[in-house]
Amino acid sequence: RNVALRQNAKQSSTFLTDGKSNAVAKNAVDGNINNDISLGRCTHTNTGDRKPNWNVALSYPHMIHRYV
Repeated sequence: RNVALRQNAKQSSTFLTDGKSNAVAKNAVDGNINNDISLGRCTHTNTGDRKPNWNVALSYPHMIHRYV
């Protein structure tokens, strides 16, 4: 079960594609598994970000056995 689905996600920066910031953090938790960045369906930090990070806030504590 995807415990991160539709939870609050954040990232340190957002990569711009076609001049738009459509590689936002929430794309990683929207349930769509398409990873084509040109379609704006995945997440990506800015290439110049010196400390790139992404995180998700789960609604309550979970025991995580696997992440993909």
